[in-house]
Amino acid sequence: MKCYPKLANLLQHYLLVVHPVKAELVRVVKGPKEYHVYIEYLWTRNDSALTPELMYMSILDFTARYFDSPIGAQEYFL
Repeated sequence: MKCYPKLANLLQHYLLVVHPVKAELVRVVKGPKEYHVYIEYLWTRNDSALTPELMYMSILDFTARYFDSPIGAQEYFL
């Protein structure tokens, strides 16, 4: 709900078109085990789900590279 509309539109296209096609390619190339991991998790690397720590470091690396400022995500506790 709080996502920028253009970003939300891009994410919808990714989730409805690109991600399923990539999942089918993974199924054909690597097999059913990797396919199930890819379908279950949105963010994967080397045929396994990204851990929160690895995702946090990926965000820092991305923002440092493209924005010249390492901006991280904060974990919120309920």
